[in-house]
Amino acid sequence: MFFVAAKIFWALFQPSNLAAILAASGLITLMIWRRLGLTLLAAAGMLLVIFGILPTGQWLIAPLEARFARPSDEAIKTAAGLIVLGGTEQPGMTRSRGEPSLGFEAARLAGAAALAHRLADKPVLYSGGYREPGGATQADVARDFLLGVGIAGTRLLLEDQSQDTAENAIYTQKMLGKRAAEPWLLVTSAFHMPRAMGAFQRAGMTVIAYPVAYRSSGNGVNVWNFDVAENLRISDLAMHEWIGLVAYYVTGRSDELFPKS
Repeated sequence: MFFVAAKIFWALFQPSNLAAILAASGLITLMIWRRLGLTLLAAAGMLLVIFGILPTGQWLIAPLEARFARPSDEAIKTAAGLIVLGGTEQPGMTRSRGEPSLGFEAARLAGAAALAHRLADKPVLYSGGYREPGGATQADVARDFLLGVGIAGTRLLLEDQSQDTAENAIYTQKMLGKRAAEPWLLVTSAFHMPRAMGAFQRAGMTVIAYPVAYRSSGNGVNVWNFDVAENLRISDLAMHEWIGLVAYYVTGRSDELFPKS
């Protein structure tokens, strides 16, 4: 129920979609109620300026990405293995094209693969069970990708039941059993790491943050550009995480509002 409600809410209220909804509503309303129509169009334009032109997305995403630093080499060496969270894999496109297809967050899986090569023969657990109509899951796509970049199949553990971050943590903990108490490297996009750490800590796991796929510079400099589509996308990602952090804390999926090490 939480998963479905979250999807519906976010489809309506992420900045890019909300601007489009307000603009469409304004155009339709103009024919019936001119003042309201103009108000809706003005609101849509304001959202477009705030989230599509100004570097608002960078301001919002930077503190998320700065929350967890990369671990030391010693922590990496002593980890039991790594856990990488899904979200970028496209099962439908993979099936139609006959090769692993990754979306905008492909750097998440690529970063996990690079780390896996540093960890010799330690296990690589992928968590993500979204299934598109027709059969294949995110885990199937991730397996094919990881095998294709030289990760031995004997190292792979696939958790293919979870549909969101909280379920990633719950099902991974169940899969690992007693080994969940060992320190595991948790690999996900840097902006997603605070919510992921909160969920895994709530599930009783010992995890070490290994953020990848950064969207901000990290040096306090926000590059202003006119790539409206990219600016909107970063704003959407950041707003999704801030709202998600509040939702996870309120619903008991995380013990902290803004998790830390």
